[in-house]
Amino acid sequence: MSALSNKSFSHNRCAEAALPFSAVAQRLQIGREGIIYNFNAQNLLNSFLCYLTAEDEAKKDNLPTTLLGFIYYQMGKCLEKKKIGKFTAYDAYSKAYIANPYMMRTLYKLAEIEYGEGEYEKAVKHSNEIIHVLLNGYPMNEAMPGQQLYAYKSLVLLGDIYHAEERHELAIKSYERALELAKTRSLFYEVWDDAHISFGSIQKMCMPIHPIYYKIINCAAICNDVNQRAKYYEILQYEK
Repeated sequence: MSALSNKSFSHNRCAEAALPFSAVAQRLQIGREGIIYNFNAQNLLNSFLCYLTAEDEAKKDNLPTTLLGFIYYQMGKCLEKKKIGKFTAYDAYSKAYIANPYMMRTLYKLAEIEYGEGEYEKAVKHSNEIIHVLLNGYPMNEAMPGQQLYAYKSLVLLGDIYHAEERHELAIKSYERALELAKTRSLFYEVWDDAHISFGSIQKMCMPIHPIYYKIINCAAICNDVNQRAKYYEILQYEK
């Protein structure tokens, strides 16, 4: 059974998709202030206070934990831009993951922060978990677009980690899987694509391939792999 046809898989892995901010804000009566403030660096404190209010209201009304996960994720995005007290973005993303372990963008944020802080073992573990959950052994074209995106981002991050650890052969393998995924069209588009929406251009923008070519060429040069370097350099020149 594919990821597209497995209803429980789609429901659990994409739980946050069923919680758009407008619906959350309406139930909590906090309007759209938090998400709007988040786009303005000068109002990040107001944004954070909106999310704190949303958290209190959600707990008071015993709303689903997936809702709390969404709120903590928004807190994390705010705290990445501005430090507020001792509560860090990593703390917020950790709470979001505990509240909703199927929210893969939260797990990706944790891995990204861990990579930035040199905690490669943790970052590798979380990146691999995302890839395992989202692809789940299915063909890449049977993953939903959002699943493809975070699997792609995780594969690129995994490659960057291996590169930092000077494990360049593994880095190349991760980058090559990311390339394959970026070039794979989800079956979802066969259902939803029409003449008015260019999903192909959106996919290229969200999962760019040219930066991956450069990463592979760089790793191949370090490894002294002349054939691999020449292969991807030729592809890069052809696809420009």
